[in-house]
Amino acid sequence: MSPDDNFMSDEVIGMSYIFKMPSGQFFVDILKKGEVRAGVNKNGESGIKWINCKIVKPS
Repeated sequence: MSPDDNFMSDEVIGMSYIFKMPSGQFFVDILKKGEVRAGVNKNGESGIKWINCKIVKPS
């Protein structure tokens, strides 16, 4: 991920993961500053529904 979704930027602020599901796509964004969000997009609908998440280190 780059600032302002500028893919030409040399600065990296996080990673995005996209997983294909039978009825849409599942997205996970992990930012350097510790923020995490997950989102789902259903096929045939526009936009992604995002929720903020928290990373928990396994014990």
